[in-house]
Amino acid sequence: MNKENLSDKRIKEMMLSLFMTIIAIVIMVLLGASYETNDDWSIALQLSRGGIAISSFQSPYLALLVSSFYMRFPSLPWWGMLAFLGAASLMWIGFYITFRTYRGGRRYVFLFGIAVLVWLVGIRQINFTRTAMLFTIAGNLSCTFYLYTKDKKIEIVLGILGIIIGGMIRFQAALVVIPFFIVPTLYFLIVKRQVVLYKYFLLLGTLTPVLALVSLYAFNTLYLNEHNEWQTYQSYNYKRGIIQDYAERYPSWDEAKREYERLGLKKDDITMFMYNWFSEDTEVFDDKIMEGIMSLSDSKADLNHVLKSIFEQLKNTVIFWMVLIYSIFVFIESRKKILLPIVLINSMVLGIITYFCIQGRIQNRVSEPLLLCALFAIFLIAIYIDDGNEFKNSSYNLEIKINSLGEKNEDKIKIIKIPMVSVLFCVLTILLLFPNIKSNLENMHIPYFDEGRNGIVKQKTDYINETADRIYLLTVTSDEWDKGFNMWENVPVGYCENMFFLGGWSARTPDNIQRLKRENIDNPAAALFEKENVYSVYDEGILEFLKRHYDARITSSRVDSFPDDNNTSIVQYTAPKERPEKNDETIKKVKIFSSEYCQYDNREGWTITGEIESPNAEDYQVLYCNVKVGKNIYTYRLHYDKGEFSGNMYDLNKLIDREISECYLIGKNAADEYIYIEDIKDLIH
Repeated sequence: MNKENLSDKRIKEMMLSLFMTIIAIVIMVLLGASYETNDDWSIALQLSRGGIAISSFQSPYLALLVSSFYMRFPSLPWWGMLAFLGAASLMWIGFYITFRTYRGGRRYVFLFGIAVLVWLVGIRQINFTRTAMLFTIAGNLSCTFYLYTKDKKIEIVLGILGIIIGGMIRFQAALVVIPFFIVPTLYFLIVKRQVVLYKYFLLLGTLTPVLALVSLYAFNTLYLNEHNEWQTYQSYNYKRGIIQDYAERYPSWDEAKREYERLGLKKDDITMFMYNWFSEDTEVFDDKIMEGIMSLSDSKADLNHVLKSIFEQLKNTVIFWMVLIYSIFVFIESRKKILLPIVLINSMVLGIITYFCIQGRIQNRVSEPLLLCALFAIFLIAIYIDDGNEFKNSSYNLEIKINSLGEKNEDKIKIIKIPMVSVLFCVLTILLLFPNIKSNLENMHIPYFDEGRNGIVKQKTDYINETADRIYLLTVTSDEWDKGFNMWENVPVGYCENMFFLGGWSARTPDNIQRLKRENIDNPAAALFEKENVYSVYDEGILEFLKRHYDARITSSRVDSFPDDNNTSIVQYTAPKERPEKNDETIKKVKIFSSEYCQYDNREGWTITGEIESPNAEDYQVLYCNVKVGKNIYTYRLHYDKGEFSGNMYDLNKLIDREISECYLIGKNAADEYIYIEDIKDLIH
């Protein structure tokens, strides 16, 4: 076949592969997809804000590019689209390699297998770690297959692009893919006895994956070195992640009480930081404290626990059994001595999974793409053996006879031989995936706009977005804030710019720090009781933390709730305020409509509602209720609107049971003056 015909054939194969990929992606969309964790929603939220809204895990160059897309075309869900593009890239190159390599029944077996694998690993549950590995696998497949063909350079160009995109999405995830494809590359060079200098591009093709990631790492480092705020953030986030992500590696309070006390921490501080992911007190949890906690790490692993973790991780992972079955069949049916590369690839998978089990951080979003790497690496080795005809001489074939008419209208019998290994692998794959496939096929439908969206959470975030005059500082564990948007929705530009989290990887990104500074907030934890426009969702741990580290008299008041969700309290924390010297001489009367015991958030309290009759009533911006017991003053924030006030004051019932000497209202006007309004002691009993 001349070069022109070969080129035309390759183009047809690429176009056919692309067409089949589009069809497969459409079917997979109908089968359903969703975000696996809240990380992707948080990334999309960060990137939709533009400017320097770079997320923690992505290369700054990719983040800036995607962020610009959000700014230019805000109606499209760019981050979700990138995840589908990663899955489509792997399917496209997988289909293309299959068309170029296999004929007959084997071709359709592998086309089916690749589509199922990509759906299982990359689309059924979407996570940016999975997406990064899908892009990188696609890139490595393309580069490594280039060594096998050596006729055109388009494969290596596509490969470089895939590897770089994968590395830009999550560098560590892309890096772990590389070793799997070094094995088939070296096997090809050794078995085929290729000289490394056989044409200059052979060496380039071998090193391309490594060179691409090394170059990307260098450019990322260059960017970070020129932006000190990102160096600071990366250092902080590394320390935070090492502690919170691997909390099991650190001693409990009882095991290291003295060491924690030397760091100035209490038992509840350890619980809040390690397990509740509350880290946004820049004075309590500074670099020195985190480094002190890190020094207590116990790297020793319980062998029994590790082995049990590995077993539990793999036994219910369908793709693990597919790797095992495929490895055995390729080894047996190829009739070649390929035990070493297959064992090496499988050992690499088990080694990496063991490492993550020791660290206590193994999840399906890591193990499944790793197993997919192993499958495609073995797939390449099978292609290399005997030029893709590794099963040609197999004595185990399924023969299909087809009657047809020849050119002279004579009866002709065509025999199609399909290696039994292909049939068995396909059958076992269907059996393994049957429960998932059956369930998804039954539920197949065109996705509607709000599919997968939690309506209550969406109402909450919409309410936060609408009350833009407030600053919300929320605990990571207080609600599933990621459930307000689904895969198909875009995050509107500037959505919830007044919402911040008191922990997690996104809390101290430079963009969030910059936005907090615009509100004169340097320490978010202190701002909870210092800033009058700061609100939060009630969390007992936060209240007790503030009392422990700042003032035992800090109070919490329920001042609002979310629409259609009266069970979630919007609260404000308040430090004691002294009685103002200035009085409101225009007060005619303070009416109390109700004053009674209440209980919200499993905490007792006292609720009051009332009204201020005064010409200056609408001048007050903020209203407080001061309660004096002995020498101690407790100040509660009240909800106030044009003379009417209300509030549910936690623990006030306990103060009422004691001897209250004073109870009066304080207002703050537009001139930032605190004004004594009136005593209501006799009205609240």
